[in-house]
Amino acid sequence: MHAATDDELLAAQALLTGYGVQPIAAASAGLAGLLAHARTTPVSGNQIVVLTGR
Repeated sequence: MHAATDDELLAAQALLTGYGVQPIAAASAGLAGLLAHARTTPVSGNQIVVLTGR
C-alpha cells in the first residue's frame, strides 16, 4: 500500500491529461499508487491493472 503525496497525484493527473483524459487530482490516486509501486517493485510479465475513478 502506498499513500500518494500531492505531488504524485498531480504528476499522475498530468500524465493522464497528456492522453486526453481530464481527471480531478483525486481520481488519479490509483495511477499514482501504481507508479509508486512500480518504482520499488518492477512490473513484469502479463499483469492486468484496473484503475477506477469518479
